[in-house]
Amino acid sequence: HERPFCFSSFSASATERRVAAKFSMTRSKAVPDRWLDYHTVGGIIPGTRFISFKVPLQESICSRLPTEARFTPSDLLQRVYGLGLIIDLTCTNRYYDRDFILRNGIYHAKIVCAGQQIPHAGVVGEFFETVDRFLMDPRNNGKLIGVHCTHGVNRTGYLVCRYMIEKLGVPPDDAIREFECARGHRFDRDEYVRDLRVPRNLPWTSHTEQSAGYAYGTHWTDAGQNLTPPVAPLTAMPATYEAPLPPLQPIPPIYGSAVDYRYWQGCTPKLE
Repeated sequence: HERPFCFSSFSASATERRVAAKFSMTRSKAVPDRWLDYHTVGGIIPGTRFISFKVPLQESICSRLPTEARFTPSDLLQRVYGLGLIIDLTCTNRYYDRDFILRNGIYHAKIVCAGQQIPHAGVVGEFFETVDRFLMDPRNNGKLIGVHCTHGVNRTGYLVCRYMIEKLGVPPDDAIREFECARGHRFDRDEYVRDLRVPRNLPWTSHTEQSAGYAYGTHWTDAGQNLTPPVAPLTAMPATYEAPLPPLQPIPPIYGSAVDYRYWQGCTPKLE
């Protein structure tokens, strides 16, 4: 399948490309490999509350980079106003201090997801449950869900697209296209795209819907228990990211189908 690609205003700037070239041979070992090759933040995926970005780096890691190439947690909060939850898919805690996120009134969830391989069912289930728990809380109405891995493309895109496909009823190719267009980057690895196109039983039935755990064979997980609440109300910060926020969403009774779920999300009219 040939995938059309949407070149949006979120493409890496000429400055970012020049910086990436200049520092390709002299990057600090603390900066993730190829991190400079990716632009910082994508756009909101239409019909969802998802927004994706590369991992922000604490000041001590960014210190050897020129100012225009830095991207810290503070930069993230200044560029994207309305974040309610950040899901970190990286396999390390060294990139930034999650307490900074919590102090600014934002939930944080750590889901360890190995790179360069398809996430296993436990990771997918934990991601689904974390998102569902956040969305079901009426205090989070209208708030965005930020998702990142190292570059904010492969692992991030795979899990976001899986959610769109299995929980929102979006066709696989549409989900892939919408993610790539919003992020401004294509998937780097075709195996993620191929797996997203594999037919699966829909919709996914989650812990939140069942008031029970996830079952993977004989193993049960406590998915969604990693959602760490903030320690302070969201601090008003100047917003330089002007994308409109999704409308406030009503909190429904337990939804029974992908159609009901998508209606709750405000993504499509409900046909009686």
